[in-house]
Amino acid sequence: ANFIGRDQELDELLQAHAAGIHIFGARGQGGIGKSALAFALADKLSSRYPDGQVLIEMLGTSPTPLSPAEAMAKVIHLWHPELSLPENQSELAGLYLTVLHGKQIILLLDNAHDSAQVEPLIPPPGCLLLVTSRWRFPLPGLKSCDLDRLSPPAAVSLLLSIEPRLKDAAATLAAYCEYIPLALNVSARALYRSPTMPVKEFLDQFSDTQSRLHLTNMDAALQVSYNLLPPHP
Repeated sequence: ANFIGRDQELDELLQAHAAGIHIFGARGQGGIGKSALAFALADKLSSRYPDGQVLIEMLGTSPTPLSPAEAMAKVIHLWHPELSLPENQSELAGLYLTVLHGKQIILLLDNAHDSAQVEPLIPPPGCLLLVTSRWRFPLPGLKSCDLDRLSPPAAVSLLLSIEPRLKDAAATLAAYCEYIPLALNVSARALYRSPTMPVKEFLDQFSDTQSRLHLTNMDAALQVSYNLLPPHP
């Protein structure tokens, strides 16, 4: 409902799909809105892929990213949950492609690490592959876009779509958050959940937390949001 500020990128990807592209990537720093863009694209195209939409968290930023074999197993078991899988990855890859053959699905590999993790998972023709990552890497037939921070007007619109009380203070909070979508979302929702807190007090807390603890904009947004949670019983 508050997908704001990525219309140009979404339109470019939709045009590329209309031109026959079926592998898309979104790259950028954490919290920049890669997954949100992928979800929006999948939503726009879902009617053309009636056999399902599959999301796999690839754990690309963790110490142990998901292996291609583990991801293949997840997909295969969606259609054949009781199937015993081969240990040989070549045989598993063949089974993976067989299961997806003739299907029209959207496969989203979220938070991928590199091409070695993703390329074995490229589905057969008829499917749509979406990949999000913090890193740039090549894939055959890939149409990719690099995401940057939102423009100041888009950041203000995003804040006001969540918490209208911000009004004239939205530009200040947007600057505190450095126009990064996740920080904007977390901050506006924290204020929304605290309806009795004056907006100025919230901004003062944000600024004080950021400077006192020497936090990044993202960490400050998370810390302020955490501080406003009710005590655990």
